[in-house]
Amino acid sequence: MCLGIALGIALISTNIVVTILTVFSIGTILASTISVVVSLGWTLGFLEGICLCILIGLSVDFVIHMGHAYCAAAERGVHTRVDRTREAFARMAFPIASAAFTTFASACVLFFCTITFFQKFGTIVMISMVCALCVSLVFYVALSSVLGPEGSFGNIRDFKNMCSCKPTKSSGEEHEE
Repeated sequence: MCLGIALGIALISTNIVVTILTVFSIGTILASTISVVVSLGWTLGFLEGICLCILIGLSVDFVIHMGHAYCAAAERGVHTRVDRTREAFARMAFPIASAAFTTFASACVLFFCTITFFQKFGTIVMISMVCALCVSLVFYVALSSVLGPEGSFGNIRDFKNMCSCKPTKSSGEEHEE
């Protein structure tokens, strides 16, 4: 499943470096959320397992949007990693924060349920929103500004072009005309 997620991210971002940073950041969100849940004293039982499976989908969203914005900045002529990160942050920080806030607020409603599953699910959603917001707007931004690709480095399209078997003219054939 993780390989499928990574492949999907690679196809969306079209950059292998952005894919690696994104998968690492998603893993960080999952690990930090599970750590907080365990530190609350919960045992990882059936209900928590279901909630954590849903958590995978919640943790992917924000980081992928930042990664896509980072790659889209290159298409607009921004090529240095710091400038691409700055533009991605400027374009995506408010929408990501807004989405995190609305999801967090909707999870607060689940505290008033009498069914334990919904209370636990609401808690896990709120924890994951805080972790996803921090990772995508702080950790991922720091990673991409330090380790993000510059120019066309890591582009899958360029790699595909390098691997294609196109006949090329040798230097001797050009001069024989």
